[in-house]
Amino acid sequence: SWALLVLPACFIAAVTVLGTHAGPFWMWYGLDPDYFYLFDALNLVNLTTPGHIAHPGVTVDALGALVLWATHLGAGAEEITQAVLAAPEAHLRLIAALIIGLNAAALLALGAAGYAVLKSLLPALILQMGPFLSMLVLKQGFHVKPEALLIFSTVMLGMVTVLALGPGVLERRRLVLAAAFGIVVGFGVATKVTFAPLWLLPVFVLASWRAVGVYGALSLISFIVFTMPAIGAFEAFIEWMIRVAMA
Repeated sequence: SWALLVLPACFIAAVTVLGTHAGPFWMWYGLDPDYFYLFDALNLVNLTTPGHIAHPGVTVDALGALVLWATHLGAGAEEITQAVLAAPEAHLRLIAALIIGLNAAALLALGAAGYAVLKSLLPALILQMGPFLSMLVLKQGFHVKPEALLIFSTVMLGMVTVLALGPGVLERRRLVLAAAFGIVVGFGVATKVTFAPLWLLPVFVLASWRAVGVYGALSLISFIVFTMPAIGAFEAFIEWMIRVAMA
């Protein structure tokens, strides 16, 4: 079972090396700047609505705010703001480290679930290889942006799916699994709306009208809860989604 630690460790090493060679955050990425999410984390620290909510990416903002609060325990919002603006790159590295750690932990959980259900190490390791199948995944893995948390969301969705495939688990724990699916999918869509098509996967797995109803309701509630920090920008988000749908 110690072998299940290998690929999560390789993931941490790979994205850390890529991040080191990429240089500072301010020069690396032109499409989805990490600084947007750093500034919106500061907005949340100052109890202000995030200014960039197109994705919506609220989970990234919220995790960033938690890191900033934890890094400056006992400091006020103004003091935290000054410290972050004085050393933004250092704080982005801290937030990135948390996201990398979450992704590695999710990979470990997926491997453990696969090992427990399938009773074999090889398929468990194959499950953990998902993020390594595309260089694009690793390239996104060290950024403070929604794509990095989509790795976490997808791996956790895989973990719950694997657990549901255990002998008799679905029959005994269908509603519990529906709730778990709802929380994961709500988190994923709150991270980036491109996760939304994966909403269909649990429908096929659960295969019960009652369970699907519970799953649908909880996924909506979960989405609302995870986007609640940006409640003041809901109107802008809805307008943007309408524009995307119409065009």
